[in-house]
Amino acid sequence: MPSPKYVPKEFLIDPADFGRKGETQWVTPNDTWSRERRGRLRAAQLQHHVAHAVRAKFLKNPKAPIRKMSQLADALEIRYGKLQPMLAGDTVMQLEDLGRLLDHFGHWLEPALLTEDASKIAEVIKLGRAQAAERGRPSRVAPPRPPAS
Repeated sequence: MPSPKYVPKEFLIDPADFGRKGETQWVTPNDTWSRERRGRLRAAQLQHHVAHAVRAKFLKNPKAPIRKMSQLADALEIRYGKLQPMLAGDTVMQLEDLGRLLDHFGHWLEPALLTEDASKIAEVIKLGRAQAAERGRPSRVAPPRPPAS
């Protein structure tokens, strides 16, 4: 596997926090940073939010049906050797990987894509569960079906 152009977790003050802690401290960009480097910082933040949501919601949740990284890799049809470093910030998450996560986990993961504050993810997940319970539905929503012709 070719070496990545960058390592997402290296944008954190403490790289071990990548995908593991909601409250994290990021390297602060300065005026000398290129647009490319700033873009990589934003992409790393997005990847961190997604990885944190996956870990908090499923891998660390005693009630979740999937609690092991190997089970998640099987469910996503991604090699464990690709998934683990991606969620740890050692490799760059591709849009296809994000698509697989969204397809598998459903709508609850989408707020992680919209928030800059990872601490809000747990609140959003709880709200989504409450709304789903009010409607009498499971918290995972199937993709919309195409209209019948």
